[in-house]
Amino acid sequence: MEAIMPSVRHFAGPGLLIEALLNSKLAKQMELLEFHEAVAFELGRLDDLLLCLNSLALSELPNLKGLGLFILTAMPEQWEMMLDVLFKFAVRAPMLKELLLCPISEGPTPAELDRLLQILGHFPHLRKLVIHVEDLISPHTDDDNIEYFYEHAKRSCPLLDIMDINPMLTSSQIHSPFKRGLNV
Repeated sequence: MEAIMPSVRHFAGPGLLIEALLNSKLAKQMELLEFHEAVAFELGRLDDLLLCLNSLALSELPNLKGLGLFILTAMPEQWEMMLDVLFKFAVRAPMLKELLLCPISEGPTPAELDRLLQILGHFPHLRKLVIHVEDLISPHTDDDNIEYFYEHAKRSCPLLDIMDINPMLTSSQIHSPFKRGLNV
């Protein structure tokens, strides 16, 4: 991989390519990484990325400033798995400034929001958090939980700008790839 793209700093692709990149010497120079779950599952799903991160010898991604997780598979444990992947990045990417989570599922449960808050504590430099969900608001997520999340996210990540009062938007309300869902 180093011979093909020796100066790559930004990369978006399926799990199979992300795994190859993270296992190469290029991983430490990455600034932006986007995992896009492919329609063809043999190109790598979220659970494959989690397995890769579990066995990864790389201890740190010192230059990673942006991370995006775009998930196509609707499954009940999707948020739990996405949070597992995010935690694996949290311990390796202390300089992360932007995080984009795009699952194909309803919003997170209160327990999942609490876990996300714990993980966000590992990203002291986080400035932008975007969470896009398909359904307007999860049956498990009410206004009090969202307000609690906002308050605690700001405490965990003091540099975080709160940009949107309405945290959960439907797909039809998204007009820009940079204005998706929950902008905290």
